[in-house]
Formats: sequence, C-alpha cells, structure tokens
Amino acid sequence: MPRWATTYYRKPLHPEHAAGRSITDEQGHRYPDFFAGILTNSLGHGLKEFRRALDRRLDTGISHTSTLYLINAQVRLAEHLAAQSGIDDAAVFFVSSGTEANDTALLTATCHTNSNHVVALTDSYHGRSLATTSISPFGGNPLSCTAAPTALDHIREHDLQHSAQTMGKRLLSCLRDLCGEHPHLSAPRGHGLMLAMDLVDPRTGEPDPRAADAYAEASRTQGLLIGLGGRHSNALRIAPPMTVTEAEVDAAAHVLTTVAQQLRPAPAAT
Repeated sequence: MPRWATTYYRKPLHPEHAAGRSITDEQGHRYPDFFAGILTNSLGHGLKEFRRALDRRLDTGISHTSTLYLINAQVRLAEHLAAQSGIDDAAVFFVSSGTEANDTALLTATCHTNSNHVVALTDSYHGRSLATTSISPFGGNPLSCTAAPTALDHIREHDLQHSAQTMGKRLLSCLRDLCGEHPHLSAPRGHGLMLAMDLVDPRTGEPDPRAADAYAEASRTQGLLIGLGGRHSNALRIAPPMTVTEAEVDAAAHVLTTVAQQLRPAPAAT
C-alpha cells in the first residue's frame, strides 16, 4: 500500500451512530465531528429532511439502476444545479467522487486540446484512479439524485454559506491566536469552514508529522475529531459541517487550546 493510504488513530474509531455534528462510538463516547467525512458531509448527521427524502426513494424499491436509463430525479437535479451555476446553457455530468470529477475534467480537456499532456502541481490532490470515468461511472443514481436537492435546499433556506463564513472566521481567529502563542503551531489558514494549521519543530520550523499525529490523538481523547494531511503529513485539517453552531465552535476551540498547551514542547536547554 502507498504511504498515503493510512488510517487515523492508533486505535481505530468505530462509529455506531450519529446526530447533528456528533458521532458516538461503540463504547458510547461522543465526539464533535470537525472533519465531516473529509469535507463532504455538509449538513452533519441525521438531518430529518434528508432521511425523509431517502425513505421516499427507498419506498419505490429502486435505489440503483443503470444511468443509461431515464432517471427523473437525475434530470431534476441537473436542472437545479444548472440554474444555480449561473452558466448559460450549462451541462451537468454526474460522477461518484472527486476522483471521477477530475478524471472527467482531464478527459474533457485532453479531447478539447487534442493533447495527451497534463500539468500537475506539487502538493495538489487529484484522486487515486487512472481514467475510471470511461469504465465505471455510477454517479447520478436514483438514491443520490433524490437526496441531493434536499441538501441544496437546506443550504439555501438556512443561509448556510453565510453561516460557514461567520463560523469559519471565529474558528480561524482561534487558530491564529494559538499559532501566535505556541511555537510548535504554524501557518493558520483556510476559507469558510475549511481550515488548517501545521505542526512544526519550534527550533527549526521543519514539519513535524509525529507532533501532528499526537495532536489528533490528544484531540480525540479530549472528545474532538479532526483530520490530518499535507505534503509532510503535519497539517491539522479542521472542517466541521456547515450546520455547526457558535457554541460548538467555541467548545472545539477550547479543546484545541487545551491540547496545544498539553503538547507544548519543553524549552530548549541553555
């Protein structure tokens, strides 16, 4: 397996159920989820409207068919996305993941330019497949296309984009304060609720992936789930769902502050 195919935590987390922004494991421990399925769980867990939409589809007995058939839910979702995009005469192509989306973009670009050359940037993330879109697309199935409009409507009706900006600024302010106070924390950054900061050797400024791993472990012990990433595996990835509340952001900030103090390196001997 490649080195980037890893699991989190020395003892794997086993989620049993979830609600709102929290996950409960098999031992009954509850964790605020500030990683949100690697930035893909926009609405948190157990949203009633989302569940009802899925139930309506499951009640028909059709959860998946070939996407070569006409799927009315897919048509309606495509029209919804096209209208929201603001693009004249927009075309919508459904895929199963970001990996397939990138495959589609590469295929489209190379066909348009009649070239087989691709430029990839260092530290960028493109997915884990090689041109799978032309072989196995499952995007746009009836179940996902029934649920997706519910998510889009909920985001718009509850003005979650504005909320994400507001809560993100609040959490980013905490990260900046932490990096100003602790020399082993560096480079607070982010946009909306997609946030990160790095763990470094305070003497040299070099990336410290072991410290990042220890920080994520300690955060879990304190009851908060965050992610890891970055070219050197020393970045803490913090991304709660868009439905996160001010009280939940403040509680997470308290955990991050507590862990930063716990793991603060001892001053170098003089």
